[in-house]
Amino acid sequence: MRSVIAAEAIRRIPFFTHVSPIRLERLLAASTTERYEKGQTVFHQGDRANAFWIVCEGWVHLVRSATGAQGSHPIVIFTITPDEVLCGISAIE
Repeated sequence: MRSVIAAEAIRRIPFFTHVSPIRLERLLAASTTERYEKGQTVFHQGDRANAFWIVCEGWVHLVRSATGAQGSHPIVIFTITPDEVLCGISAIE
C-alpha cells in the first residue's frame, strides 16, 4: 500500500507525469529514502551521477566554488525545492 501512495505523490511531479505505472512501480521498488542535515554535501562537482533525488522537504542548493581576490568562496547557482528532481543525466542513461 505504501508504494501506491508514493506513486500517486510522485506522479504529480512533472518529471514523472509520462512514466508508465509499471516503470514507476519498478522505480519505487528500487528507491531508498535518505535524510541530509543542513549544510551536508550530497555530491561533489565532477562526481559521476549514480542516482537522482526527489526533494521532499527543505531546499538543496547547487553550489560552485569561485575564486576571486578574497580567495575561494561558494556561489549558489541553483536551488531545488520540494517536489523537484535533482538529477545528473548519467544517472538515467
